[in-house]
Amino acid sequence: MICVALGVGAALAYVETAKTSYQASIQLFVSTPASDSNLSNAFNGSQFGQQRVKSYADIIDTPIVTQPVIAQLKLPYSTGTLAGKISANAPLNTVLVNVNVSDHDPQRAADIANAIGAQAVKAIGQLETPSNGGAAPVRVSVVKQADPPTAPVSPKKKVDIVLGLLGGLTVGICAAVVRELLDRTVSGTGQVEELLNTPTLGVLTFDGEIRKQPLVVEALPRSAQAEAFRQLRTTLRYINVDSRPRSIVVTSAVPGEGKTTVSANLALALAESGLRVLLIDADLRKPRVATTFGVEGSSGLTTLLLGEHSADEVIQPWGLPQSTLWLLAAGGRPPNPSELLGSDQMTRLLRGFEAEYDYVIIDSAPLLPVTDGAVMAAGADASVLVVAHGRTQREHVRWAGQALAQVDAKLVGFVLNMAPASGGGGNYYENQYYNDAETNGRHRRAPLPFAALDNRRPATTGANADPAIK
Repeated sequence: MICVALGVGAALAYVETAKTSYQASIQLFVSTPASDSNLSNAFNGSQFGQQRVKSYADIIDTPIVTQPVIAQLKLPYSTGTLAGKISANAPLNTVLVNVNVSDHDPQRAADIANAIGAQAVKAIGQLETPSNGGAAPVRVSVVKQADPPTAPVSPKKKVDIVLGLLGGLTVGICAAVVRELLDRTVSGTGQVEELLNTPTLGVLTFDGEIRKQPLVVEALPRSAQAEAFRQLRTTLRYINVDSRPRSIVVTSAVPGEGKTTVSANLALALAESGLRVLLIDADLRKPRVATTFGVEGSSGLTTLLLGEHSADEVIQPWGLPQSTLWLLAAGGRPPNPSELLGSDQMTRLLRGFEAEYDYVIIDSAPLLPVTDGAVMAAGADASVLVVAHGRTQREHVRWAGQALAQVDAKLVGFVLNMAPASGGGGNYYENQYYNDAETNGRHRRAPLPFAALDNRRPATTGANADPAIK
């Protein structure tokens, strides 16, 4: 569309700025005088004329013709400039020479053409006259005089605009084809399923407002995006009914694919159904959970692993009293994240959390830049890969799958994020159903103070409690 608009715009600009040009035409006839009426001589003369007309056409724009014309008409042109306004051709198997002259003045175009014809007859006669005297073997005459043209030959507005449109369309199609051939990003769920050999868990459409309000399940509970996260929750809950995963790592191939947004809203959707959920920020290099939820993040998983705080001190409840979501921020940034996440202490913590909560959602680091994500995925029950439509490279998806396979992580599926919204009717009615002003108000729940625990927290003592949580 851009190329078409540019093509039409260029054509309009050319039509408005180009000088009007008119074309006048004359026609010359070449004949050979016959001494008798013998048919053989007439045929030979005709053949001789056809052989000469091409040469005659070539000399029409030479100084031998143009210089006298410039002097006769007192033209403000040089011989080279006038030659550029003249075109001559000899149709095949004829003894005719067609001469066209273009000029911005229609009357001057006709005058030049007629003067060219007269001067060409004279010049050709001089060239063909034998040096020792006698008659020329050919005779050139003007059979068609030029009249002042009434319509310009250029620019032709309609034709030029159509040509501009077709040119822009051609360039646009070529650019689109080249872009498609060179595009190595993910453009659909089928590509990812083929690369990972795993199912699609959910498709999340692109929404520019999600950067301003990432917790869509909390703030916009009736929106289509919030419902997509609830569908993801349902899919994960029924992946394996007999042995459902308790700890789920949410990761991505590279940064910027939306893994924190997915893990945060998935945790909210699970808690919304009454399940006890713990969301852990295990991205110790670039933690974002505390910022996303607006809670204290200076103490968390790092200080818990180092023994500086207990679980009661760093796990924070989120939302209203009836909420069943708890947050464990990343804490300080350690110099050795991989070693901490792969330690026995982390394994004991994770097993203890699995015993105390219905679901443990872990926001992990991307797989390709560092090994942290693969280390966490190896210790969890399941892992989910977030893939960004039109952003994630297909090679990155394949490499991420290989990174999980190397540590025997259980990849249960992937989430296609930032997918373009469908233009079909279903998407229209879906948005009409969910996006109403009354239910789409921003109902963000205020977080409770840091380490403010109440009777909603799962017990950290008893026969089932892990010593690490104690």
